[in-house]
Amino acid sequence: MTGRAGRTSAGTAAGAGLALAGGALAAIGSLLPWERLSVAARLPSPFGLPTLSVRGTSMAFGPLALVCGIVLVAAGLVLRLPAGARSRRTAAIGALAGALAATDAVVAIARRHALVDAAFRRMLSTLAGTAVSDARVHAIESQLGLHVALGIGAVLALAGGVLGLVGGAVALVSARLPGVSAPTAEPPAGPSGSA
Repeated sequence: MTGRAGRTSAGTAAGAGLALAGGALAAIGSLLPWERLSVAARLPSPFGLPTLSVRGTSMAFGPLALVCGIVLVAAGLVLRLPAGARSRRTAAIGALAGALAATDAVVAIARRHALVDAAFRRMLSTLAGTAVSDARVHAIESQLGLHVALGIGAVLALAGGVLGLVGGAVALVSARLPGVSAPTAEPPAGPSGSA
């Protein structure tokens, strides 16, 4: 709601700022590494990469975080406009996009080992020409000293999703309750004694 036509409530303005920041973090995070794979064993030259970074957009999860980040930025920008009926809808869309981005990052973080195992199993099965058992995959990973570490991108996407969710919720609550209007620049008063 607004205190006067054309003014955005302080809560909506704060929610818009959080949605913008969260959207930027989620979008940037989706482009950065979500996983870092390293191998302790020395491998022959073609396989000699000590560390491999996997960007979020290279995985199934990153593109959703990118789209949610873009939606959050758009929602934050729309919420900065003078309030109207669209504020509630935009705030709800922002909160939903934030929740999706955060959930996406949490699932990616929780499943990172399973995803690496599945990719490694496919690679080994292709090389062997037959299916490779889970036990064999884990034994080879152990022999190689394969280590999966969390990348900064997943953390940023998670933080951005949470900020976006909070921003959307703040703007949504603010749009439903009569609130204090955010201060706007008033035109300077003219000289009082001029004739």
